[in-house]
Amino acid sequence: MQQSVRFTSHPTRLGRALTKPTFVTHRTAPVARSNMSAKAGGAALSSEMQSALTAVRLASKLCKSLQKQLSQGLARSNPESPAMLNSLQKQLSQGRARSNLESPAMLTSVQKQLSQGWARSNLESPAMLTSVQKQRSQGRARSNPESPAMLTSVQKQLSQAEKMDKQDDSPVTVADYGAQVLVTWSLARSDPSVKVQMVAEEDSASLRTEGERSLLERITQLVNSAIKEVDPSAHLSPEDVLELIDLGASNGGPSGRHWVLDPIDGTRGFVGMRQYSVCLGLLVEGEVKLGVLGCPNLPLDQVTEDTGDEKAMSRSDNEGVGSLFYAQRGSGAWVASLWEEGGSVSSARQVSVKDPQASFAEARFMESFETRHSNHSMTATMIWDHAAGTVIVEEAGGKVTNSNGDRLDFSKGRYLDLGSPQGIIAGPPDVHAALMTGFEKVSPQFEKVTVGGLDLDNVEYRIQEFGKLENLQGSIAKKTRKSRKIHKAALLTAHSPCLTEQVYSMEYAPTLIDASVGSILERVGSEPPLLRSSFSAAPADLVALLRSAPQAAELHAAYDAVRLAARLCTTVQHQLSTTEKMEKMDDSPVTVADYGAQALVAWSLSKFSPNTRLSMVAEEDSHALRSPSGQGLVERITQLVNSVLQVEEGEEGANPLTSNDVLELIDQGDSPGGPSGRHWVLDPIDGTKGFVGMRQYAICLALIQDGEVVVGVLGCPNIPQSTVTEEDGGPSAMAKAKKSDDVGSVFFAHQGYGAYVAPMWGNYSLHTLPNIQRIHVDDVPAPFTNARFMGAYESGHSNHGFSAALASKVGVSLPPFLMDSQAKYGILSRGDASVFMRFPPPSYREKIWDHAAGFVIVEEAGGKVTDAHGQRLDFSQGRELDTYGGIVAGPPLVHSAVLAAGAPYAREMQAAVDAVRIAARLCKEVQHHLRSMTEKMEKVDDSPVTVADYGAQALVAWSLSKQDPHNRLSLVSEEDSRTLRSPSGKGILKRITQLVNSVLEGEEGATPLTANKVLELIDLGDSPGGPSGRHWVLDPIDGTKGFVGRRQYAICLALIQDGEVVVGVLGCPNIPHSPVTEKDGGPSAMAKAQKSDDVGSVFFAHQGYGAYVAPMWGNYSLQTLPNIQRIHVDDVPAPFTNARFMGAYEPGHSNHGFSAALASKVGVNLPPFLMDSQAKYGILSRGDASVFMRFPPPSYREKIWDHAAGFVIVEEAGGKVTDAHGQRLDFSQGRELDTYGGIVAGPPLVHSAVLAAGAPYAREMQAAVDAVRIAARLCKEVQHHLRSMTEKMEKVDDSPVTVADYGAQALVAWSLSKQDPHNRLSLVSEEDSRTLRSPSGKGILKRITQLVNSVLEGEEGATPLTANKVLELIDLGDSPGGPSGRHWVLDPIDGTKGFVGRRQYAICLALIQDGEVVVGVLGCPNIPHSPVTEKDGGPSAMAKAQKSDDVGSVFFAHQGYGAYVAPMWGNYSLQTLPNIQRIHVDDVPAPFTNARFMGAYEPGHSNHGFSAALASKVGVNLPPFLMDSQAKYGILSRGDATVFMRFPPPSYQEKIWDHAAGFVIVEEAGGKVTDAHGQRLDFSQGRELDTYGGIVAGPPLVHGAVLVAVLELGGPHNQ
Repeated sequence: MQQSVRFTSHPTRLGRALTKPTFVTHRTAPVARSNMSAKAGGAALSSEMQSALTAVRLASKLCKSLQKQLSQGLARSNPESPAMLNSLQKQLSQGRARSNLESPAMLTSVQKQLSQGWARSNLESPAMLTSVQKQRSQGRARSNPESPAMLTSVQKQLSQAEKMDKQDDSPVTVADYGAQVLVTWSLARSDPSVKVQMVAEEDSASLRTEGERSLLERITQLVNSAIKEVDPSAHLSPEDVLELIDLGASNGGPSGRHWVLDPIDGTRGFVGMRQYSVCLGLLVEGEVKLGVLGCPNLPLDQVTEDTGDEKAMSRSDNEGVGSLFYAQRGSGAWVASLWEEGGSVSSARQVSVKDPQASFAEARFMESFETRHSNHSMTATMIWDHAAGTVIVEEAGGKVTNSNGDRLDFSKGRYLDLGSPQGIIAGPPDVHAALMTGFEKVSPQFEKVTVGGLDLDNVEYRIQEFGKLENLQGSIAKKTRKSRKIHKAALLTAHSPCLTEQVYSMEYAPTLIDASVGSILERVGSEPPLLRSSFSAAPADLVALLRSAPQAAELHAAYDAVRLAARLCTTVQHQLSTTEKMEKMDDSPVTVADYGAQALVAWSLSKFSPNTRLSMVAEEDSHALRSPSGQGLVERITQLVNSVLQVEEGEEGANPLTSNDVLELIDQGDSPGGPSGRHWVLDPIDGTKGFVGMRQYAICLALIQDGEVVVGVLGCPNIPQSTVTEEDGGPSAMAKAKKSDDVGSVFFAHQGYGAYVAPMWGNYSLHTLPNIQRIHVDDVPAPFTNARFMGAYESGHSNHGFSAALASKVGVSLPPFLMDSQAKYGILSRGDASVFMRFPPPSYREKIWDHAAGFVIVEEAGGKVTDAHGQRLDFSQGRELDTYGGIVAGPPLVHSAVLAAGAPYAREMQAAVDAVRIAARLCKEVQHHLRSMTEKMEKVDDSPVTVADYGAQALVAWSLSKQDPHNRLSLVSEEDSRTLRSPSGKGILKRITQLVNSVLEGEEGATPLTANKVLELIDLGDSPGGPSGRHWVLDPIDGTKGFVGRRQYAICLALIQDGEVVVGVLGCPNIPHSPVTEKDGGPSAMAKAQKSDDVGSVFFAHQGYGAYVAPMWGNYSLQTLPNIQRIHVDDVPAPFTNARFMGAYEPGHSNHGFSAALASKVGVNLPPFLMDSQAKYGILSRGDASVFMRFPPPSYREKIWDHAAGFVIVEEAGGKVTDAHGQRLDFSQGRELDTYGGIVAGPPLVHSAVLAAGAPYAREMQAAVDAVRIAARLCKEVQHHLRSMTEKMEKVDDSPVTVADYGAQALVAWSLSKQDPHNRLSLVSEEDSRTLRSPSGKGILKRITQLVNSVLEGEEGATPLTANKVLELIDLGDSPGGPSGRHWVLDPIDGTKGFVGRRQYAICLALIQDGEVVVGVLGCPNIPHSPVTEKDGGPSAMAKAQKSDDVGSVFFAHQGYGAYVAPMWGNYSLQTLPNIQRIHVDDVPAPFTNARFMGAYEPGHSNHGFSAALASKVGVNLPPFLMDSQAKYGILSRGDATVFMRFPPPSYQEKIWDHAAGFVIVEEAGGKVTDAHGQRLDFSQGRELDTYGGIVAGPPLVHGAVLVAVLELGGPHNQ
């Protein structure tokens, strides 16, 4: 008799089947379970491992059986085949299919409409949304891109009908669910006393719907068939099956024990008869302790290239096929036959990864069979995708890391952080290390995949992988294609191929974080907010203002086009309201209005520029209308369009349009948009659901110029001209518009010229508009109780609950105002509402037409429109818009408050501010009444500590502990209680306790603390910190000497999350609200604070959300703060004469002399501003000072509490905080902080100048720039007056050499020798004096000497040189160079042919220290200050330089300190340089169609044909930019061009002077310079340079693409 299993009080106790005290293996009699572990091949198996092996084997058998059934009816194996799509369309038309964009109903509606020939892609279509709601009500929607429901149609198409008996859905659905049930059942049965905590892929939501009952019964039938072989008495009901599936709902996390399951990893491989695996891991306290991979189709022996193909399943019955990989921590990795019984591993053998020897030429790397599985942008990576494989690879001796080289962290829940850029690299240690080193050479190219004209995935990409292994030496790695990541991990361990895989995933939107209110407001000035009724000009003046705008004509054209389209839309919406049957239309008039409005706008704009094809990015296309079933609809659209064009006396110039005309006009909306050029952006009807529902909608038109929205128009036929009410958002809106002439508004704006509103209707143009009004947002101050927030009318368009929570957090008490369309942007701009929030589902991808027009109108009305992280929206990326979690629009104050309330650490920031303010009350009291003998003591390091230090630490610990009373606070703090616990500390402890309790008397819910409790709170500060987890960091009083001296001090509190400082607060009781003066740093600071209510400031910041300052005192929270200010550093330009630098008040804390020297070097004239504590960071962030430098003694070790809070505040205020080498500070190393010589903090310009002045080779860089500029004067003179016969000669290699080459070399040698006159200069240079010393060279030598002396006349301390001295200076260039020591490297004129041809040339000087190029300078007399053009490479370059003062550039760089450009000419040094600029390469993303590549001007210097082939291969469309000399490196570093390629003849030997200077400049600008095989250039080998086929220089993405193209084309000499 079979027993139906039911869950009792414990959900894992599944009746008799799970309560037997036996451990049952497959097809064997029960065996009593014992504590003894099984052994095989030396591996001791834990009970958990035995359970896992049994469960995986059980599930694998089911999967194999089902895949075999599937194969018997296999039609095609391509998951993207037409057969599959036909099936999908059929399923969709029946309302059953689902999309991978989360909404099954979305594609249902689209495909249903497609089958009738008129579909459109508007995601707000009412028909579509109706279907969504219907589907959701039936509980059918699911979001898993590989879920069984989606693959159902695939399997149905692939299998013959007779093989799919009693199944409406495919076996893949059965396999996914069935495998999950069997694994869960087996694990629960192995230990019925413990509830199974499972993180698994599937849930039962779809199966619980009535329509899937037959599928559930089929799963139940199959599962029971499988478990009968284990226990004949066991039986599961359908309800049991559902509950077992839902045991996989655990979220995992850092604590406890969680099984992790992917029941079928590689579902597409399963469907395609390829490879797949059952993957099971066990997490214990966040660490993967064991992993098992069941691979039914994988042979136990060595795999071959066809192992991953479509015949894998057909070979599964062969002997030796079916592999079971398993590993447990500390016991190695093993493989056994999958088909042994239960937990038996008698066939097991240990496996390990294998590093190839010497070179990686024969290394194997694997990739996904499905291109979408690597480098995709849609699906977040889950822990079940990698948990089991990771532990197996690691136990086999390999490494698995994310793209940052960090070991994978499975403790964060269901999602897995893959680093940035997101990816995984796995392999043996040597290969892994090489891959990490070469990771920047990997440049992914994305190409959109569309199937059958319908983009099913919306964001799904085909990958073209770029990259190569270090030392590949030209051998192309053989590729073996396998299906899915985990399966590949198993192959890696068993068969030792070398694996690299990059998986690029879009960041998934996090779940709603419970963050307390943290209203951060942004002060926008002292003027009161502008009210809607307050206009700055009369209408006539406004029209005149608009006429003067740069895009005035375009604004007028857009305005007219929108009003024209609005007439059609109004007609259709009115007909809709009175026509019950929608006559002559099978579908709704919304389709007519959408298409008709788009055609009218395109027609109107085309009139504006009749000779140029319109570039329009619009929502609709004519695809459905061109089908046979769309003909009637086209005729109706054409009729409506023509009726609008010929109303009354007729639209000027309007002839009736044919249907073909209308279709062509609609298709003008196919522009891809992008960062350059002019593009109109149109949503013909935004808010289609509102349109159908007789509510609000808008015709939205914008103009984008070079990525910026410059014009926006919103036509809102149902928006009244007076202030809107709640009724105006609802279904009575259209009726009101029909009855009143005061309804219908058009909002418009021009960038830089304001936002406006005017009536929609009437016979006028923009120029004759009688009642135009300029509009402004209503920037209501805090508290925001009467603010009105808006959201989407349709709940599916935004997360209303989250919006309401945010509104509540910032104090809004009014209910939300719901409305369709971008009309919300218009009424927000007019001041009718206060804020608009939109938080769509994570899978939804915004389009630029959804926001472009409204964006510019709100901005011009004084508001802000950003994503949920506060980043301004970017409309330059094409048709789609990245919003990173949502959109917030509103006046500055409310906007900032909403952002802060939604910030991930808003609750923590509020807690930190509260804690600091509590502690500040104690500190203020103690400082005012400090008793020096009894309240102060000396610590071991002689630094003082007071009762205030201890008391403040106790109070902060008490305050923070309230936030999470159930967990011990992790606090990294300065003080501990050891001294207080000693007999001599009793009196101090008593005083501290008294002070703490006096402060707590005013705190709600606080009870007096005992002395022991105070000690416990102080000792909470003993956390070691570190790179992971959450740690508060506290300096209870930073600047205790200042505190004791009645000067400045600060209470400093920061929050570190996984090594990053995310929140910082500085409480500064003696810092005034107004800008500080010198006196505020001295001993009068406390006295001033006692006398004035305007003293006492708290600075705070949240990573990614800005820095702020507020008054310290008062009864308020961040939510109600009346005068909070957002703050920014003051980035003063050079020269920095009026900059103010700060230093430590106490001279022992920093090297004041060195700080003063640096300040002097960068031009600072003002005396230093000395102050105690991190208060300096606060006033720096507020712009009161320009730079803070700290250079402590070498023996001093900084602590993280000394800088953490100030660090994040300065960064969020726009500044930089680095060590003395320019490296960003790293707070992940525990309690101490490495600063490598010191700390420099300040705005970017001053910060860079100070770093350069303090750089180890700063003196040498200055000497190099001076030397190059001196030589450039001679070169410029010679080029302008070159006498070809007497001043030029040919060298042995037929290259020219001029008097300028020799003269420049002599001058550089002279200038550098001045720096160290006592030692002979080591100079590796191109020229020598042999020719000049011959009889025929005397005349040339005389001319050179004359030129050199003419230049030296202007140099201080220079005396005329003899001819012999000139020869000696030239011959200083004979150094052999080499790997050790210091060597200058000079090409006196690089590009002599260009010099002679009056084109470009460069004086190139570099410094090599122990084989590394550490300084580089390029003097380019003919390179303009502005971006170069093609003409600048040709023979007119010199002439341009003669005529303009804006020509002549010097590029220079210092290793580790950046690359720069400055004007060549003028009387200055680097210290006083007025307009030095830091430069960066332009790392354009793929595709590289607009990239510009450079080559040598002279064809003999490089293989131009091969360069052109490479450019074409990577997608470059522009012609090459040819130029002489290393000047190319300079303009590449400045971003004027994208890549430089040089492929000289094989016989040519490069010299180090040809590339050294340019090399370091490009690297410091963020680029890469390598040989043709990707090896970094090596300048340590003497005078010559090995380039192995050529040189490629450019930004990382393009550089990687070119390297791969070199390999694919076989190298330059195979062409």
